[in-house]
Amino acid sequence: MSDAVAIRERPILFSGPMVRAILDGRKTQTRRVVQPQPWEDVGTLRVGVYHPEIVVRGEYEPGPEEFGAWSEDGEFAVRCRYGKPGDRLWVRESGWQPKEPNELELREGADTWPKYVYDADEPLRPAFALAYYSEYGWKHKPSIHMPRWASRLTLEITDVRVERVQDISREDSVAEGARRFDDIPDPHPFGIGPRWSMETPTSTDQCLGNARFAFANTWNSINAKRGYSWDTNPWVWCLTFKVVQ
Repeated sequence: MSDAVAIRERPILFSGPMVRAILDGRKTQTRRVVQPQPWEDVGTLRVGVYHPEIVVRGEYEPGPEEFGAWSEDGEFAVRCRYGKPGDRLWVRESGWQPKEPNELELREGADTWPKYVYDADEPLRPAFALAYYSEYGWKHKPSIHMPRWASRLTLEITDVRVERVQDISREDSVAEGARRFDDIPDPHPFGIGPRWSMETPTSTDQCLGNARFAFANTWNSINAKRGYSWDTNPWVWCLTFKVVQ
């Protein structure tokens, strides 16, 4: 019997700007909400392997091994749904796919057409493509419905931590994809100082004063409506990864 450990793969969603940041080599971290959230006075959380208690014939016994976070007093534990270091994540992103696989074969030159077109490759394309691709029998696929075969990015987890989202450092904000921009139009006659954004801006009005604020702004755009805003300061998984070539 082989001693090799199977590498587990799980899907993960990324927005177009964050896909571009990964492709550019700028993004090597992502933060995701811990669910369920620990109680407010949970204290220090540690990350690693643990054995949750289970009841066997009326007695408590150690259960199957899990990887996740737990409190020092043992009263709280949660499995990391994204995996552990060494596991892989395949990226789901939005794009266009032919409604019928054989549809392309009926059109002249179709053998050179891609089988999937990624929104992230051209930020301005979705508005133009809505009519163009629909006309040619293509269907827009939200990231949640992207098939595994169409995924072009596989990430290997290299580190897993837990922390409150507001504990993110400047360095980690940059690893999340925050960038400084000094060569974009500035409508203010005296300038506005440092210019940071998680996406490529068209004006300094779309920028913030430091990398942490830029990350916080994007965090809120995704998580505030779910009840996990920057101000509520939720616990998050901090996943560091590398792209698998």
